[in-house]
Amino acid sequence: SANSSQGCLIGHQFDIPFGTAKFESWFFDGTGLGYIGDFEDSIEGWVSYPAAYGTLVTATGGQTGKCLAITDAGWTGGSYKEFTSGFAVGETYTLKISEKCPAAGTWGTAPYVFVRFLNSSGGIIGTENKKAITTDNAWHEYTLTGTIPSGTAKIWIGQYMYLNATSTYTYYVDNVSFVTSTDVKARSSRQGLQVRCLDGNGSVKAIYYLGTYNADPGELKSYSGGYYKVCGAGCTGWYWPLAKCKERTAGWHKFTIDFKPYTGAGNEVEYFIDGVSVGKVERTLDTQTYGLNMVAYGFHYRVNSVGWFDDCAMYAAAPVAPTMGTPTALSTTAIRWNITDKSNNEFGFKVLNAAQAIVASAPVSNGTGKAVALDETGLIPNTAYTRTAKAFNGSLDSSPTAAATKWTLSVPPSASNLTCDKATGLSTQDTFTFTAVGGFKSGTLAKYLYAWTTSATYTFTGSEEVWDSGDLILKAADSGSYYLHVKGYNGENVANGTLDLGPYAYQAAPVAYKISDLWPLDDGEVRWLHNKVVTAKFANGFYIEELDRSAGVLVISNASVEPGDTVDLEGEVGVSNGIQRALIASYVEKVGSNAGAIKPLLMVTKTVGGSSPSDQTMGTTVSVGVYNIGLLVRVAGQVEHSDLSDPANKYFYLYDGHRVMPEAISEDDGDDQFGGLRAANIDNSYKGLLVRCGSVTPPASGMVSATGVVTLEMIGKHLAPVLVIRDSNDLRSY
Repeated sequence: SANSSQGCLIGHQFDIPFGTAKFESWFFDGTGLGYIGDFEDSIEGWVSYPAAYGTLVTATGGQTGKCLAITDAGWTGGSYKEFTSGFAVGETYTLKISEKCPAAGTWGTAPYVFVRFLNSSGGIIGTENKKAITTDNAWHEYTLTGTIPSGTAKIWIGQYMYLNATSTYTYYVDNVSFVTSTDVKARSSRQGLQVRCLDGNGSVKAIYYLGTYNADPGELKSYSGGYYKVCGAGCTGWYWPLAKCKERTAGWHKFTIDFKPYTGAGNEVEYFIDGVSVGKVERTLDTQTYGLNMVAYGFHYRVNSVGWFDDCAMYAAAPVAPTMGTPTALSTTAIRWNITDKSNNEFGFKVLNAAQAIVASAPVSNGTGKAVALDETGLIPNTAYTRTAKAFNGSLDSSPTAAATKWTLSVPPSASNLTCDKATGLSTQDTFTFTAVGGFKSGTLAKYLYAWTTSATYTFTGSEEVWDSGDLILKAADSGSYYLHVKGYNGENVANGTLDLGPYAYQAAPVAYKISDLWPLDDGEVRWLHNKVVTAKFANGFYIEELDRSAGVLVISNASVEPGDTVDLEGEVGVSNGIQRALIASYVEKVGSNAGAIKPLLMVTKTVGGSSPSDQTMGTTVSVGVYNIGLLVRVAGQVEHSDLSDPANKYFYLYDGHRVMPEAISEDDGDDQFGGLRAANIDNSYKGLLVRCGSVTPPASGMVSATGVVTLEMIGKHLAPVLVIRDSNDLRSY
C-alpha cells in the first residue's frame, strides 16, 4: 500500500505454534522495475537480436539450476528482453547478468552486454551502456548502472556480437537482475519480515523484525534488525541491537529470521540479508512457552510506500520422538502418561488414542532428557487405555512412541456400592448376602479381596479370598458380631480403597416346633417356624397352619406367598389390633408347595374362636372350646342379615341355631387388621357369627356355607370371633 496513513501487516497465523523454524521472504526495495530472470521454467520473453537467427531454449548447466541457451548460426548474434512499463525517467538502474560465451572465431564485433533506451518511435536514445563479455566459455557476472534518460519509452537488456564467418555456436545467460528505482536510501519505507509470538488470547508477547525502519536507532539508508518483548514495567518495549546492520540498496533482497531452540544464552535468533548473517539476538522465553504462531510481511506501523514480497517461505523440521515411560493411574478417571523428551526443537507433546485423537497435551520441556507428564482425564473407572505419544513442532509431528497401556483405578468400596441384605445390628438369621452394586466390570472394579471376621479392624495381606462375580453369601458360624472387610482392585491388580462393614450381630433363635408353642411366649420373643402351610393371604399379611390343623396364626409380612405354599419363617411374637396373637416376621422363605393339604375344619358357630390358651394369648369372651383363632374353618347356616353399604367391606351374619353374641352389647368402636371394618355400625341384635366378605357380595337370604380364617375383634365389651373369607369361592348357597 502507498497510503502513508494505512498500516500494512499481511501474513499467516498458525493454528498450532512452532517451537523452532526459519522464516524468509524476498522483498523488493524500490519504486521501478524489479526483474529477476532465472529461466527455470521458460525463456521469460527473451528474443533473438534483429538480423540474427538465434534459437532460444532453457537448458541445464546454469549457475543455479537451468539457464537460457542461445544458439546462433554465424554473423549477427545476440538476444534481449524488452521493457515498456514499470520504470520512470530519472530513476537509477542496475543490470546484473551472468554470461558464458565461447571463443567462436574471429569477431567482427566482440560480444558485449548492454542496456539500451528507445523512444516511442523505436529510435535509440543516446549511447547505450555496455560492457565486454569474456569469451572463455566460463561464467562471468557483469554489472551495468546508470540513470534512465528523458524520452525513454522502451528499455532493452541483453547482449550483441558479430562473427566474421558462418559458424554455429551456443552461449548461455543466467541470474539476470534488472532494477530501476529512485534513491532507496531516501525512501520513507518501513517494510520487511516479522515473526510474532501471541498468547492464547491473541495478545502480542514478542515480535522479531528485519527490514527498513527509519526511527532512531534505525535510519532510511540502512536495514535494521530488532525485537519487541514483554517483560514488565521499564523493560517491555523494542530493542534494536542490529540497527543499521546493512546498507540499503535497490532491488530484490532476501530477509531471513532463523529461530534456534531456546537455551537462554541470548543468541538463539539469527538474522540474514541475502544469505549473509547480520547478527544474533536473544530468544525470549515467551516464544518457547507460547511458540511462534504468526509470520507477517511489513512493519506494524504505516509503511509509507508501495512494497512487493515474493517467495515467502517457512522451514521447520519434525522433532525426534520422545520415549514412553511407565504411566501412572491418578484416580478412577485420570491417567498420567510419562514421557522423556528426546528433541530440542519441539513446541510440545501430545498423547493420542487409537483413532489418533489428542487426549492430552503438554508444553515443551525446554531440553532433551527432561521428564514430561501429560494427564488424561474424563476416563472410565477400572478400564484399560492404550496410548502413544508424539512431540510436535507446529503442524509437524514426530513419529509415535511405543504404545503403553494403563488401567484407571477401580471405584473404591463404600456403603453405597457394597450393600448387605441385612442391616447392621442384631439378627437371628445366620446368612448374610452382600452385593457389589454395578457388578464387576469396566466402570466399577475387577475384584475384591475379603475377610469375614469377628474383629472390627483388619490388615490385608494379599492372601485373602477373591470375590469377583455375583453376590457374596456368608454365614455366621455362631452367635456373635461379624464384620466384612474388603479391598477393591482394578483389572491391573492395583488396589484402591478398603471398607469395613458391620457389625452384623447374630443371635441364634430357638426353634418353635409348633405354632401353639407361641401361645405362652411374651411379646418380643423371637422364634423360628419350619414347614408351615399358608392358608390365606390378605393385604398386609398371611395365615399359616399346622398340617394336623391343631393351630394357626397370623403372620405380619409383605412376603410374596400364596395359599398352599410351605414356608420357613422367623419373627417376633406380638399382637394385631392389640388383641390377636400374631408373628411379626423378619424373614420368610418359601421352601415348597403343599396345595390342598389343609382342609377347612367344620365347626358350629358357638365353638368358633375358643377360649384363651394362656395368659399371653387372648381368646374370645363369647365362645367356648379349644382356642382356634387363626385356623381355616367352615361353618354353615342361614343368612340372618347382610350389609352391602360399603362396597369394599361387605358382611353378613350366619346363624346355625347357636347364639354367638350376648343379646346386649355396647356400640364401642372396633378396628380389624384386615379389611378395616368397624364394629360400631354393626347391629348387635343379630344372633349369628359375623362373616366379613370384603368386596365379595354375600347372599341376602337362604342357607349358606362359609369358609375362612378365624380372627378376633373387640365388639362392644367382648372379644368376639369373626370369620374372614378369602374370595368368592369361600361362599356357597344352598
